[in-house]
Amino acid sequence: MSNLYQMFEMDADLEREGITVNYGSVKVLLARAGGRNAGFKRLFNAKVKSFRHQIKQETLDDEVAERLMAEAYAEKVILGWWSRKEDENGDPILNSKGEEKWDDVIENAEGKRVKFSVDACVQILLDLPELFINIQEMSTSAANYRKELEAEDEENLEQS
Repeated sequence: MSNLYQMFEMDADLEREGITVNYGSVKVLLARAGGRNAGFKRLFNAKVKSFRHQIKQETLDDEVAERLMAEAYAEKVILGWWSRKEDENGDPILNSKGEEKWDDVIENAEGKRVKFSVDACVQILLDLPELFINIQEMSTSAANYRKELEAEDEENLEQS
């Protein structure tokens, strides 16, 4: 029998330090968008403050809204990214323990390998709206930040 604490108690460290979401050959570290990630809430509120009238009147341009959200995510939710090191055949390069090696870069639209930065992240989020939607879903799902996250859940998250 489970109780409410097992169902709803969040892991404050996970909310702030992040979970790793695996997109195959790319991994992204995501803090929670909400919960104990108070920095995200404060930053987002500050970013939309001058647009409150337009938001209330439902006249805020969609592109402006998307950029504001992408900036907030790039600054306070997405904490880093990595791509799997691969040989010329596309096979993973392994370390001496047989584990895949990872680089702290990903490819942008031009195929250039870029380290994480707010500007690079914003551009990728705007270029790939379906990725941005998925990141929003993963980072707002309370289940991903539960205190009693079972090993099976962690494994499933890594494979998503």
